[in-house]
Amino acid sequence: MTASAIPLRAALYLRVSTARQAEHDVSIPDQKRQGETYRTSRGCQLVETYVEPGASATNDRRPRSLLVAGELSQSGTRAVVA
Repeated sequence: MTASAIPLRAALYLRVSTARQAEHDVSIPDQKRQGETYRTSRGCQLVETYVEPGASATNDRRPRSLLVAGELSQSGTRAVVA
């Protein structure tokens, strides 16, 4: 990325599948660390972090994922690191 380039705006989306995982903080901190590492290595600007605790991937109506989808177009965010 050049000095005059505008960084890509990105959001992190972190999710665990079960309420038990969410209660015990399983994997969210690791997902955040890996997402931050990836985002930083690509020179992306973090605009928001969304956490979806205990939400199965089989449900496509997860509240935070719907929020991410709705806010993407309004905020100028162009990437989601999940």
